[in-house]
Amino acid sequence: MNRSAIVSLALAVSAAPAAAERFHLRSGEVLDGAYVGESRGRVSLLTSAGPREVPREAVARIDWTHTPPASLRARARRARARLLARDAREARRLLRSFARARNDSERARRYRRLAALEPEALRATLDAALRGRDPATRLLAVRLLAASGSPQALGAVVRAALTDPDPEFARAAHWAACRANPDLARSFYAEVAAGPARTARRLRAIACLRELKDHGSVACLVRVLERAQAQLRAAQTRDVLPRASLPLRSRRPVGGAVPAERSESPRAEVRANNAQSAVAALRRVVAAAREALEALTGQGLGDDPTAWRRWWAERKASPRPGKAVEGAAPAPAEKSSPPGRPATSARR
Repeated sequence: MNRSAIVSLALAVSAAPAAAERFHLRSGEVLDGAYVGESRGRVSLLTSAGPREVPREAVARIDWTHTPPASLRARARRARARLLARDAREARRLLRSFARARNDSERARRYRRLAALEPEALRATLDAALRGRDPATRLLAVRLLAASGSPQALGAVVRAALTDPDPEFARAAHWAACRANPDLARSFYAEVAAGPARTARRLRAIACLRELKDHGSVACLVRVLERAQAQLRAAQTRDVLPRASLPLRSRRPVGGAVPAERSESPRAEVRANNAQSAVAALRRVVAAAREALEALTGQGLGDDPTAWRRWWAERKASPRPGKAVEGAAPAPAEKSSPPGRPATSARR
């Protein structure tokens, strides 16, 4: 069984209490038990006879339909907690030692040992390392997270690409995510760009979609433009609603006299300023999505999402062979680097 399959299974198990499995080994042996985890190239499980470890390559397939006794499930949960804690400590130690490594050979050894740890424990440790200070350790965390193959890990890389204040590191994270799983990275960017996220993050997500330069990005940008236009119309409607001079529950005038018109309260002024700011921010998002579509397609259809959707539907029905979008270019190749040293993205 390949590593990506084991990682997917580990993620499924980590999201819920340990369940029973039937492990079919390549030797023909069948083991009934509960999955505990995978670390250092070995799969750990708990059987009624006790703990058992088998090489990852020895597992042919896993049948998840069997139900173990409650006592075995409880023991498997405790065993998994111990495994996660142990590998998290080891991951932190290896990350610290990676930053102090004196040569590429030492970095390569530490990289291999990190990659062999339990995926869930490693992911949590690397997620924290993304916010660290050492550049080499941060790039190592990006490389390992992107290579893990799990949506949670790739989401952490995309988050770094959208929020990290270092533009070079954010760019490296962006291309690492796109090389690892371009479809999933694109869907993450599209979700952020459509909101409701901070304007700066939405604009950065649109820029990332624009840099991908493929059919999928164009489709995502059309949806982003539709959503942003709908949000803009709603915000403009709220902004122009008439504001009453008097509160609805104002007191009845005394003696029939009509009170003088009251000015808006400071709170109302704040609401009005916030609405104007929201409209301005949404206009920036609409403009960014339109400019990205124009740059990728060479079309000048303005801010009308209906026109863009109609054009895109016709384009998909009869695409030009051999070319995706205007100016299409592949993702920059990862720079060659010595073993164990994370490679940064190539400058464009």
